Amino acid sequence: MPIPSSPVQKSRDGIPLEGFIGDSGTMVLNLHDLSHNVAVLGHPVDRLRINLRLIESLVDLGYDYLILDVFGEYKRLMNVVPSAKVFRLGIDASLPLLDPEGLPFELYSNILLDVMRYALRIRDPEYRLLYEGVQTLHQQGISRPTLKELFLALQDVESKPTLSVQEYAKIDSLYRALYPLFNGRTSAAFDYGGTEGINELFNNGLVILDLSYVTPPRFKVLAVLLVLCKALSIKHCGEQLLLLDMASEALPMNVRDECSLTILSLLDTLNMRSIAFHFSSEDLTSLSTLLLPRLGLLLIHKTALHYNIRSSIIDVGEIKDLLPNLQWNDVLLYFTSDSRILIANLSDPASLSYPIPSDEEIEEHMRRLGYEVRLLEELKLEATTLLERDFKEYAEIAYRLLKIIGEQVVTRGEAINVLKSFNMSASMASRLVDVMHMIGYIREDYVSGRRCIVLTRKAAIAVDEFERKMRMRSASSLRRGDVRGREG
Repeated sequence: MPIPSSPVQKSRDGIPLEGFIGDSGTMVLNLHDLSHNVAVLGHPVDRLRINLRLIESLVDLGYDYLILDVFGEYKRLMNVVPSAKVFRLGIDASLPLLDPEGLPFELYSNILLDVMRYALRIRDPEYRLLYEGVQTLHQQGISRPTLKELFLALQDVESKPTLSVQEYAKIDSLYRALYPLFNGRTSAAFDYGGTEGINELFNNGLVILDLSYVTPPRFKVLAVLLVLCKALSIKHCGEQLLLLDMASEALPMNVRDECSLTILSLLDTLNMRSIAFHFSSEDLTSLSTLLLPRLGLLLIHKTALHYNIRSSIIDVGEIKDLLPNLQWNDVLLYFTSDSRILIANLSDPASLSYPIPSDEEIEEHMRRLGYEVRLLEELKLEATTLLERDFKEYAEIAYRLLKIIGEQVVTRGEAINVLKSFNMSASMASRLVDVMHMIGYIREDYVSGRRCIVLTRKAAIAVDEFERKMRMRSASSLRRGDVRGREG
């Protein structure tokens, strides 16, 4: 049954929370408690039930709700809220990574880089290289860079002669961390082309941003934090809530490094702009010291006890005694402002009786709401092998030399002679061997009393990678020839 479209009247005393039944009837929630953020704790299945019931009640009361749907479970709400908007990140919606949404580029890029460092676990040396790449785009006057332009900017950084040997070695790990941004469905999620613009997500009734198509998981975290980053461009919201599912994954642990402070500052700034957060997680173990002062209301299911929770909230004697005795349909409400505790019986949310809608059903639903559904194209940047990156036009010669070194004992002089047989000058051959040694492809060792050149692990990986690419090119060429033959 669809939720009524006319909102229930709110009063200064609070708002009636349909579906939450206490000793004296329907629970009344204080507006102050709601505006100071909500957290729902418990097993994922029970959390989903509480979240859906809470969302249905507050949408019925006229609240705008943005749901960052990590697993696609909340799309079923469109069956009971006819005006609900469902955007699928990477399918028909995107969050352009390098679009500052009207914010000053320096402010946006500094926050973004901290968010990327946290979400993608980028270490300091790689962070400095990424920072330089982003600043290069800014200096070139590109106001809304694409992911391809970021990729090219990082290649420019890589080719700088001032790059130290240690920094050059870190380029590999930075590319590995960023790889999904430049290929496949995840690239479509963070580039231009879909339903873009952060304003589409806020002040727009019930909006579900489906993150389930984004992989690997750390890029879901990036998407969540990117929404918070871009939301700084929203000047003011009405009565807006934002559900962060799996909050323990997206928000920082009990550390006070620069990235954590940046993320917490985002939460506080958005709170001051009337965006209240609805956190959802198994527990507060990893968030307790940082998040608790920012919570007005906790809704705790008895299954929260099954997790290793060391939160001071759970250690409160009365809560600790009450939780084991709750019924499965009960939820404990803890109000942090006055330490008040209430027990409510939870009725099943209407949306839970519906299956998760298919892509076809979502697209038909969105067209009925007047949205043009355009499926995004994936970005496909041809992967550059280590040898192509490090040796450019000499990649194949480097491969042939490394292959020989891996199969027989070769001295430095013999290696230079091999290169000379490939029509390379003696001075150039000597320089190539030196570069291979400097950037970690070869090292010198003694074999049977002779000082020889041997391959490093990096060289073995590079040779294998180069051979795989050559096999793929050969197979692709054969397929094209087979097709032409059949057409003939």
